[in-house]
Amino acid sequence: MSWQGDQAWDIAAKALRSTRQLLVDDRLAGKRRELLSAKKKAWRADRDARLAAGRAPVPEPKSVRLTAAEKDEVADAVRPVTMADYLYRLRIKANYEDITVFSSGPTTDHEAAQVGADLVALASATLLVHELRIAAFIGSAELVKAMDAVLLQNAADSASGMAQRRELHARI
Repeated sequence: MSWQGDQAWDIAAKALRSTRQLLVDDRLAGKRRELLSAKKKAWRADRDARLAAGRAPVPEPKSVRLTAAEKDEVADAVRPVTMADYLYRLRIKANYEDITVFSSGPTTDHEAAQVGADLVALASATLLVHELRIAAFIGSAELVKAMDAVLLQNAADSASGMAQRRELHARI
């Protein structure tokens, strides 16, 4: 199965949203634990004071609810996520939580080859973005020289990803 047109962007956006939501949920749980801990500390002090005064203690707090403002504050503090975060999430899930993420993947050789090609394209695009950033610092000519040195040293063929990206940088 391959996605067409805007559908691919929708799937990518959903992957990023769900990855970020997991980070937000984790932070919200941490905030709840933090507030519950503070609430229990205050409860213990109040319990001791009530017992010393001969009054019955109130029940120990078991949970805490975050206000809408606290939830928004926590969500706003979570950094934006990238495709690298999504891929890391898949790797962790596959290795430690749910192997079916990858074991129930592509059902045909063609689909598997397409997934592989998509991952190569993603890696190549990521490298290109970083190379453009480096070129902004050192200049395109210097970047092309460095790429030539790597290509010459490793005797890479002209069809390699770096060779293709080098041609792009040479035209800039």
